[in-house]
Amino acid sequence: MDATGDIRLNAPPDVVWAAMRDPEVLKASVPGCKAVHVEGPHDYRMDLDGTWGPIRAHFHVHVRIEDVQGLSDGYPDSYRLSARGEGALGLAAGHSDISLKPDGARATVLTYTAAGEPDSMLARLGDRLLRRAAGKLSEKFFKRFASALDKRAA
Repeated sequence: MDATGDIRLNAPPDVVWAAMRDPEVLKASVPGCKAVHVEGPHDYRMDLDGTWGPIRAHFHVHVRIEDVQGLSDGYPDSYRLSARGEGALGLAAGHSDISLKPDGARATVLTYTAAGEPDSMLARLGDRLLRRAAGKLSEKFFKRFASALDKRAA
């Protein structure tokens, strides 16, 4: 499963970086997220309900911010969000490689490449369905993240 994209955010990179580590912003951004538990400076556990095609399931997902590169001016040039989830349908793991580029003094262009690997029953749903779902999920996450940033700034 792969998805790529970019989004212009109405906040400077240091504010985007802070928001990406804020449990309330993460909860508002992750589709189906019921709770975010901070387990360390860059580690989170999320409880979420997901839908893949006709199947709904509850997952416990561990998310970690890794490979932080070029940390300067209060934000990194790039980093990786890694996730591993398990639930009744089995296991799924994935990551998003994210880069932050200033766009003027008050905006950021966030570019992402997401990849994931399902296991067990999720894999049986079919590659095409999972790719489409992963792309939509990534797109929803970043749109909801942008909305949460806008609400935070208001």
